[in-house]
Amino acid sequence: MMLEEQIVASRLGIPIPGTPQERLAGHCRSVRCGRPCCRMCRPGDRSKSSHCSERSSNLADLVGAPMPSIAAVYSCARLLNSVIVDRQVRLVPQSIA
Repeated sequence: MMLEEQIVASRLGIPIPGTPQERLAGHCRSVRCGRPCCRMCRPGDRSKSSHCSERSSNLADLVGAPMPSIAAVYSCARLLNSVIVDRQVRLVPQSIA
């Protein structure tokens, strides 16, 4: 997904330094999380991540860049959210150990 975002950024003329692995490792260090899904470690990051994926997809459409992975993940997140809302599911946060 980060490669797809990098393609869109390059088409917009926005340089993104480092490889996706380097950026993810730096982010994980900054939130003190050793897991690949560390964007979900901080409260509120889930909605931000979903919002960013939606905006990335919109930009990709504007510049004509394919983003199949991001589109698929965003669609799954929207489906999961609709199920949670429709069935009134209550999610209970658990500590990350």
